Amino acid sequence: GDVYKRQKHSRALEIINIIEASQPNFEEQFLAFHLKETIKDSLLSTSSGNTDQMKTTTVIAYNSHFNLFRRKIEETANLYHSYWDQLLDPAPDLTEIRRYAFAVQEHLAEINFHWKRMQDLDPDSPVTLRLYATFIDEVLNDKKTSGQMFEKVRRINVTRFNLQRKRLQAVNSSNIVAISSDGEPCIFVSGRQENAGVITQANAALCSVFGYSLGQLVGRQVEDLMPEIFGKYHQDVMMKGLESSSTWEDGMREIHVFGK
Repeated sequence: GDVYKRQKHSRALEIINIIEASQPNFEEQFLAFHLKETIKDSLLSTSSGNTDQMKTTTVIAYNSHFNLFRRKIEETANLYHSYWDQLLDPAPDLTEIRRYAFAVQEHLAEINFHWKRMQDLDPDSPVTLRLYATFIDEVLNDKKTSGQMFEKVRRINVTRFNLQRKRLQAVNSSNIVAISSDGEPCIFVSGRQENAGVITQANAALCSVFGYSLGQLVGRQVEDLMPEIFGKYHQDVMMKGLESSSTWEDGMREIHVFGK
């Protein structure tokens, strides 16, 4: 169906992006451009509504670039490791050093190519920004640039958190349907000390993400959805917050969770 077609289109876009990043000649560039436009037209024909069409096309194009971007970062990190191993060797192989240096430059050019394309599509993705900042920091050792990118991630997260909080304050806090009207997964847990952390409400989007029905979630501890490394501390942190007379500190953090 449409899902299978989108997967095939996504893979085709990946291949075209690889071709475009390899500095093709004029005829190859023209062919790649023509194929890309054909794929986009096909995607639009299988979507419904202008907004959905744009979202589908953009998401597939972005994911295609991101997958190649991440792969090239991993490969470049390995090349850097091998490059420095040769440099520090008591009897370095100059041929190997030149080979690694050339390969690193090629990979950096491809990384930059995919980075620019993703910036055109979505310049504020915290996941992509954090990945690139970590690469620049740990592999390229550019502390200034990586520091600026990490700061941008922090500002984006704070802005999103504040917008989310305002949205929550604008509606009845007990109405999970109203709060999650945009289809975003949402869950409520009890803040009462006698049953702190017990799931009280969840919307359909969250049930779909975790693979549970609403009846299977309500009444369970929210820690059941977390890996043990997070879950075993969550209850204590929450209880300390509930017992404290001061207000909780605002902030955001990422936690991996379990699906069914």
